[in-house]
Amino acid sequence: MDDYAFVIQACIDLYETNLDAELLIIAYDLQKQQDEFFWDSNKKRYLSTDGKDSSIILRLSEGTEKINIDFFYKINIIV
Repeated sequence: MDDYAFVIQACIDLYETNLDAELLIIAYDLQKQQDEFFWDSNKKRYLSTDGKDSSIILRLSEGTEKINIDFFYKINIIV
């Protein structure tokens, strides 16, 4: 999950330097994938794995960062 977060942040940082809107679209799409794979909508939190590997018996919860979630709600309005 951290990989998604770092690439998303890199896209946002790069957008801030060159204002290429395509980077925001990439960041938004990656965020949607991250949500699809790791977001537990019942408990409103991110989990550490996507749940597809049957050898992992425990899916730990990750802390959420409200700033990033709010940012992508705003981006959704723009895109």
